[in-house]
Amino acid sequence: MSGDYQPSPHQTAQQTATNVTSPASAPGPALPLDSTGTDDGAMPASPAYTEPEPKVEDPQRVTQRSPDTRSKRMSIMRIGNRPGPGDVEAMEEQERRESAQKPVRAAAAGEEVSTSQSSALPRMTAAYMSRAGKEPGYGKTNQDTCFAHVTYGPADAQSVFGVFDGHGPQGHESSGEAKEALPRILLEELASQGTAEKALKATFPRVHTLTSDKVNCEFSGTTAVVVHVKGSALTCGWVGDSRAVVGREGPDGNTQCIALSADHKPDQSQELHRIQSNNGRVDRLVDQEGRQVGPYRVWLRYAWIPGLAMSRSLGDTLAHRVGVSCDPDISKHELTEKDRFLILASDGVWEFISNEEAVGMVSKASSPEEAAEQLVTAAHERWAAEEDGVVDDITVVVVNFNRSSSSVEAVAAVDAA
Repeated sequence: MSGDYQPSPHQTAQQTATNVTSPASAPGPALPLDSTGTDDGAMPASPAYTEPEPKVEDPQRVTQRSPDTRSKRMSIMRIGNRPGPGDVEAMEEQERRESAQKPVRAAAAGEEVSTSQSSALPRMTAAYMSRAGKEPGYGKTNQDTCFAHVTYGPADAQSVFGVFDGHGPQGHESSGEAKEALPRILLEELASQGTAEKALKATFPRVHTLTSDKVNCEFSGTTAVVVHVKGSALTCGWVGDSRAVVGREGPDGNTQCIALSADHKPDQSQELHRIQSNNGRVDRLVDQEGRQVGPYRVWLRYAWIPGLAMSRSLGDTLAHRVGVSCDPDISKHELTEKDRFLILASDGVWEFISNEEAVGMVSKASSPEEAAEQLVTAAHERWAAEEDGVVDDITVVVVNFNRSSSSVEAVAAVDAA
């Protein structure tokens, strides 16, 4: 991330591009889909995967997937044991009892319960794109990374998406470690904490500690924005200035923007108080003529280090000694049939593109792949024009909610140009 530390170290050049898929049929959580490229700037390409509709295997499964299951369920039972006289009436009565009891039983089993089709888990198609920035005269490593698990957790009944924006000399390692660790740790915390909010709050400090132990994070770290979806419940946790927004169909036909996150900046009153209470200092840089330049940054009280331009992050061990925090803020959102898509992105997008403009661009795209590519391209062009050729790393994940289908599948990626 350009400008998050001052001075910013220069890295080896690398253009990142990906095109990998994640079959939902794999056991356990899907393998991470990340934007970390190879030395030549691209990962092997493979076609997007779409899960076939599951075959009917047992009565309970039919009951959960179909709004009218009686005839289907009876036909299945007849395969193994054809009902005799009076059995049909008994089965119908059993079906009515189980239907009435299902919300209680499902809740006890940890399932997401819905009394209307609008709050069922939507079919999701996800795409991501990550493009390395550039600094004229220097090579640069892409310090961004991301994952997109459209099927996640026990029985693939959840989804989780994340974007990480590294900074500092080891920023690419910091973001990479966090990306690898977070889905695994979150799964453990979901099993023990009971709610996504509690699980995310417990996960971020663990990822911070693990990343700091594995990487030299004295002057390096990463942002993180993570969105967990189960049923109609969407929960977002974040540190730093990567963002997540939802696009919702408005009453006038236009797409409305719902912000799920807000940047953590050191000059915000709550953040400033915490930093100053921990002997930190928040100030802007001063140029040779005595003018303040750039964003507010976090410094030691009596030294112009480390110069972090955010108040929460993973890693950044020196900054954490003076009040920078790894505790995430949490927001919750109830998905409805009006919600069309989700965007997660690093600040390479948000520096010159507002939440509302990004939502407008994605709403006009014909697919999440097209949306991701358009956002990355637009952000790259604006950086180049506004900053004399300097461009930050740019990463976008776009998730479409398709309410016309009841299953969850399909992940694709877009090659960076």
